[in-house]
Amino acid sequence: MISPLIDIVFLLLIFFMLVTKFLSPTIDVDLPKSVSADLREERSIHLAIDRELNLFIGESQVQWENLITALKDAKESDHPEIVRIRADKTVPVEYVIRAIDAVRAAGLKTVALEAETPRPDESSGGES
Repeated sequence: MISPLIDIVFLLLIFFMLVTKFLSPTIDVDLPKSVSADLREERSIHLAIDRELNLFIGESQVQWENLITALKDAKESDHPEIVRIRADKTVPVEYVIRAIDAVRAAGLKTVALEAETPRPDESSGGES
């Protein structure tokens, strides 16, 4: 009698593991690493730039020429405290600066650049 119950529990465990995997941001961005990266929980707008220079606000793709308007719309609906920019490490700096300029032009004041914290098993600080 206990065996079918264990099967159900394992199926639920697998289900929840898969669901939580898909809840993370789905924009594929290879973030640069930073030892001092800090993640705070605040109301924020997530702005992502992938390696093909496609731009996303949340999960929605936005054209570069419509970025300021899209940020103003997000500002009105979400009342964010901060804009978090996730740029792939291969994106040229000029595009990150362009995104920051658009954030400021939309009337948002606080910008954070996201970075990935290295795992403890990775070497700390460079070449060996």
